[in-house]
Amino acid sequence: MDAFESEDHLSLLISSSPGVDSNKFNVLKGEYDALIEKLGKKRAKIENDKLFLKRLFYFVQSKQLHWYKDYVSFAEMLEKSYYDCMTGTALLAILLDEFKIPYQIIEFQYHTCLVATVSDQQIMLESTDPYEGFVEDAIEIGERMAHYENPQDKEPVSGISSNSMEYKLDFSNSQVINLQKLVGLSYFNYAANYYNQRNIPEAALAIEKAEWLYPSERILDMKMLIGSKKSANHLSLLDY
Repeated sequence: MDAFESEDHLSLLISSSPGVDSNKFNVLKGEYDALIEKLGKKRAKIENDKLFLKRLFYFVQSKQLHWYKDYVSFAEMLEKSYYDCMTGTALLAILLDEFKIPYQIIEFQYHTCLVATVSDQQIMLESTDPYEGFVEDAIEIGERMAHYENPQDKEPVSGISSNSMEYKLDFSNSQVINLQKLVGLSYFNYAANYYNQRNIPEAALAIEKAEWLYPSERILDMKMLIGSKKSANHLSLLDY
């Protein structure tokens, strides 16, 4: 089965990771299934959706999301517990799908997070904040959203690769995206990382996959940047 042609988001996320063959895929799928089994037992004991959501969030933080690291693949997150904002958000999203809890994934210029809805209340799940990332207060959610939308005067939130010194990209504000588009952003990050390593063939392959999943402005501009370097002798490093 071609993950790109499937609506199986777990397969798409695992397959997006570099170096994953069929054997490793099965091992990683087993890791995910074990996590689901443990959460399923908790769900059976907790009828209140909000309480279960809180338990889910902090259980995932304590058991799976241990060490923050830029440019982490979904496979690395399952296998080694490294994570970034995109892999953390993706894991939370597919888990909420499993337990039929509605949510929205929010894409910012340099960050992604998730807002779930339980009992007509919106709750932010911030995967990069393991201690206070379950945000119930509407005012605090608004303040965090404002920070993510306008990080110019503050230290940027790490997650999505930022700009090139020679090719200024400007993607402010926020938008709601789905899991497929989040995987597209993961490929965008892989492309930026390969570009910084001066591995243009791999960068070109990654950005093609990113475009297939999410032909956004930032991805199309990155594709142009990488394409311009295929025949150029001089490569400039991205500043991120």
